[in-house]
Amino acid sequence: MTPVGTIDAICRFLGETLKNLRPDEKKVTIYPYSLPDPDPAAMMRDSGEAPVTYVGMMPAVIVVPISFEDKLFEDGTSLLTVSLLAGAYSHDHEEGPLCVINILERVRRLLLTNRILEDACEVQEPLNWQMYDAGTKPLWFGEMITHWRIAVPDRVDFEDWKGDLNF
Repeated sequence: MTPVGTIDAICRFLGETLKNLRPDEKKVTIYPYSLPDPDPAAMMRDSGEAPVTYVGMMPAVIVVPISFEDKLFEDGTSLLTVSLLAGAYSHDHEEGPLCVINILERVRRLLLTNRILEDACEVQEPLNWQMYDAGTKPLWFGEMITHWRIAVPDRVDFEDWKGDLNF
């Protein structure tokens, strides 16, 4: 599996397993790579707080690749390091952090019981998370850095490739 395939598998897994988690009565949204850009017009209308568009994006988990080490293990498997950044929007100093902690703990427990995704990538222990300070409030964030052991993709012969850039 490729790093991109692993990110996609993680997003599918989290989307499916977190669909019933409803912090703040809202569904947790999964974003690969980053949050979408906020609407510039909405940002100009705001009163100096988080843009209105962020309210609709939260709660969320953003799945961000950090690094990749090819053939790190003796069996030829590679290691992909991925940040799972959980975020919530709340003006309450307890509700916001609790929402983020609930998401991170649910993700941690799910990964501990489902270590292998799509028979191609395996999360490595330990699974730890950290909360960020309140400097971004009313947006609250916490992060779990995960390490995924992924199999080497099958070799593609140039003759069979025929110009397909989607590895």
